[in-house]
Amino acid sequence: MTPPGSTRFRATGLSHLTAVSGENLAMFTAPILGAAMLLRLGRSARLLVGVAAVVFFVLLTGGEPSVLRAAAMAGLTLLAVFLGRPRSPPAILAGAVLLLLGNNPTLVYSIGFRLSVAATAGIAVLAGPLGERLRWLPRGLALAAGTTIAAQAGVTPLLLYHFGVVPLVSVPANLLAFPAVGPAMILGLLGAALGTVAHPVGVIIGALARLPLGYLEGLAQRLARSPLPSVTSAGGQLPELLVGLFVLGGLAWWVRTGARLHRRAVAVVLLVLPLFVWSSAVRSGAPSTLTVTFFDVGQGDAALVRSPAGASILIDGGPDPDLVVRKLAALGVRRLDLIVATHQHADHVGGLPSVLARFPVGLVLDPGCRDDAPAYAAFLSAVRSAGVSFRHPRSGASFLLSDVSVQVLGPERCFDGTNSDPNNDSLVLRVVVAGSAVLFPGDAEQPNQGDLLRDEIALLPAQVLKVPHHGGATSNPSFFKVVHAGVAVVSVGPNRYGHPVASVLEELARDGMRVFRTDRSGDVTVSFRRGDVLVDTET
Repeated sequence: MTPPGSTRFRATGLSHLTAVSGENLAMFTAPILGAAMLLRLGRSARLLVGVAAVVFFVLLTGGEPSVLRAAAMAGLTLLAVFLGRPRSPPAILAGAVLLLLGNNPTLVYSIGFRLSVAATAGIAVLAGPLGERLRWLPRGLALAAGTTIAAQAGVTPLLLYHFGVVPLVSVPANLLAFPAVGPAMILGLLGAALGTVAHPVGVIIGALARLPLGYLEGLAQRLARSPLPSVTSAGGQLPELLVGLFVLGGLAWWVRTGARLHRRAVAVVLLVLPLFVWSSAVRSGAPSTLTVTFFDVGQGDAALVRSPAGASILIDGGPDPDLVVRKLAALGVRRLDLIVATHQHADHVGGLPSVLARFPVGLVLDPGCRDDAPAYAAFLSAVRSAGVSFRHPRSGASFLLSDVSVQVLGPERCFDGTNSDPNNDSLVLRVVVAGSAVLFPGDAEQPNQGDLLRDEIALLPAQVLKVPHHGGATSNPSFFKVVHAGVAVVSVGPNRYGHPVASVLEELARDGMRVFRTDRSGDVTVSFRRGDVLVDTET
């Protein structure tokens, strides 16, 4: 279960503060080497003390890839000092990478190792020149800003390649976090060390460490929902990675050489930049008609409803902790009026904690039925942490969000004793805008559907149906006939359950529905125009 605080740190680009890194190693070894110098130890003795400290730190932290990179660089730096040789950060980084890959070539597949090397390379190449170009700032702030921007520039192509999103708030967040990182680390180490000798003193020092830590947590909480957009990409695309590296190389050349940009280049930038801003604004604006995007989240559910008046509703969040966040950012979503967790299963709520941490949300709905699953507990914790209004409606309830009417058709109660109680607990929603209706039955199975056919049959018809339970053999054929939709969307991915089953797909086709599957079509976007239902897919 991922704590909500960790999600906020990821959302603001501060997650490196929650992982062991080279910065931690430097803060650990610096006072030890300082003490060695105060004791007037010889050069050889200082080398041995430094190497011992580095080895101890690696053993203490478990030898994560980023720590191994930092340890190799520290060892080479200590050796260079001992030999009285020049110390070039790019050369030391290159030597450390060669040593580590020579010893363990599989490190090249570690994303943590790649990001650690990229961030360090960015700092080694760009931090100093950037600091010089920011000389209009106070010296300490210029150095901090140069280091932060350099590290972010180094990792951005890889972040877009591996994760598909880079929050622009990360640069100001890291600048604001910079003053508190050192005190938090030093006080924490000091408190831990003194606590082993004099426990009360360690407790006092630890309490002092809570001050900078509290500042960092508050900073992450406030900036996680910053209105600043995110840079997004499809992820996993080699051409995008190569373009990113090319742009980064051009930036490094310009910064390090101090070259002046040609007037034509400036003119091109000034002409092209408004096009990017305009396209981003258009993408983030309200659609001209009711639009529903069924996200391809693998074996799970997640759908975004957007209305002409600007209402945004997210129904379920899929199983992946960050995938839906990236998709929302790519669509330019800035806030959500409503989040619905149809029921407690991880393939529906796994991604909602990240959404709650990163977007302002007006209201959250779920069926309110008990479940001890870790993913559902994480969702409940995220709702409490976000301080969002939380309700558990029953059949007959309705909500009006601008021009969107959300009708709750089920459940009447929390089920007890069915083959799959959480599935039958699913909130069944009918979303209506200007006469266009979409039915979201979650994973409701035959017992829940039976209640709907008995009590809510008049409200079931809709132009679009999200097929219940990923097309599993758990639905009543009469349910499909009554809904009588023109379009049916099956949210499904690779699974061991055989979803969707052939009999359900045949039944949907017999009832005249066009069937779209997210595992074959990717994201499925449905829009309503002049009484027609239009469908657009990724593939």
